[in-house]
Amino acid sequence: MLQEGSGELTLTSLKQLDNCKCTKGIVIYAFRAKQAKAIALEKHYKDVYLSPLGNSKDNRLNSYTKLLQYNLNTLKNAIND
Repeated sequence: MLQEGSGELTLTSLKQLDNCKCTKGIVIYAFRAKQAKAIALEKHYKDVYLSPLGNSKDNRLNSYTKLLQYNLNTLKNAIND
Protein backbone atom coordinates (compact mmCIF):
# COMPACT_ATOMS: atom_id res chain seq x y z
CA MET A 1 0.00 0.00 0.00
CA LEU A 2 1.23 3.48 -0.76
CA GLN A 3 0.16 6.55 1.19
CA GLU A 4 1.22 9.69 -0.61
CA GLY A 5 1.80 12.93 1.23
CA SER A 6 1.93 13.41 4.94
CA GLY A 7 -1.77 13.01 5.68
CA GLU A 8 -3.50 10.41 7.78
CA LEU A 9 -4.34 7.06 6.25
CA THR A 10 -7.82 6.90 4.79
CA LEU A 11 -10.44 4.49 6.07
CA THR A 12 -10.09 2.52 2.83
CA SER A 13 -6.31 2.25 3.31
CA LEU A 14 -6.74 1.10 6.90
CA LYS A 15 -9.23 -1.58 5.78
CA GLN A 16 -6.79 -2.78 3.10
CA LEU A 17 -4.04 -2.95 5.68
CA ASP A 18 -6.28 -4.81 8.12
CA ASN A 19 -7.17 -7.36 5.41
CA CYS A 20 -3.53 -7.95 4.47
CA LYS A 21 -2.45 -11.52 5.23
CA CYS A 22 1.26 -10.87 4.68
CA THR A 23 3.49 -12.39 7.34
CA LYS A 24 6.42 -10.12 6.56
CA GLY A 25 6.36 -6.46 5.65
CA ILE A 26 8.05 -3.10 5.90
CA VAL A 27 6.44 0.15 6.95
CA ILE A 28 8.45 2.97 5.38
CA TYR A 29 7.94 6.48 6.66
CA ALA A 30 9.42 9.95 6.50
CA PHE A 31 6.78 11.69 8.61
CA ARG A 32 4.14 10.54 11.09
CA ALA A 33 6.45 8.16 12.92
CA LYS A 34 3.88 7.41 15.63
CA GLN A 35 1.31 6.12 13.13
CA ALA A 36 3.90 4.11 11.17
CA LYS A 37 5.38 2.52 14.28
CA ALA A 38 1.91 1.60 15.57
CA ILE A 39 1.05 -0.10 12.27
CA ALA A 40 4.38 -1.93 12.19
CA LEU A 41 3.94 -3.12 15.78
CA GLU A 42 0.39 -4.33 15.20
CA LYS A 43 1.25 -6.17 11.97
CA HIS A 44 4.66 -7.40 13.22
CA TYR A 45 6.37 -5.57 10.36
CA LYS A 46 9.65 -3.73 10.38
CA ASP A 47 9.46 0.06 10.53
CA VAL A 48 12.01 2.00 8.47
CA TYR A 49 12.64 5.73 8.56
CA LEU A 50 13.87 7.38 5.35
CA SER A 51 15.16 10.93 5.69
CA PRO A 52 13.48 13.30 3.23
CA LEU A 53 15.52 16.37 4.15
CA GLY A 54 18.95 15.28 5.32
CA ASN A 55 20.95 16.97 8.07
CA SER A 56 23.76 19.46 7.55
CA LYS A 57 25.37 18.38 10.85
CA ASP A 58 25.44 14.67 9.98
CA ASN A 59 28.22 13.74 7.55
CA ARG A 60 26.10 10.86 6.17
CA LEU A 61 23.21 13.18 5.30
CA ASN A 62 24.76 16.55 4.43
CA SER A 63 24.50 16.38 0.64
CA TYR A 64 21.85 15.24 -1.80
CA THR A 65 23.88 12.29 -3.12
CA LYS A 66 24.82 11.17 0.40
CA LEU A 67 21.17 11.41 1.43
CA LEU A 68 20.09 9.26 -1.52
CA GLN A 69 22.79 6.69 -0.74
CA TYR A 70 21.84 6.63 2.95
CA ASN A 71 18.16 6.08 2.16
CA LEU A 72 18.92 3.40 -0.43
CA ASN A 73 21.19 1.55 2.00
CA THR A 74 18.57 1.82 4.75
CA LEU A 75 15.90 0.39 2.46
CA LYS A 76 18.21 -2.35 1.16
CA ASN A 77 19.11 -3.43 4.70
CA ALA A 78 15.44 -3.56 5.68
CA ILE A 79 14.55 -5.69 2.67
CA ASN A 80 17.42 -8.11 3.26
CA ASP A 81 16.60 -8.68 6.95
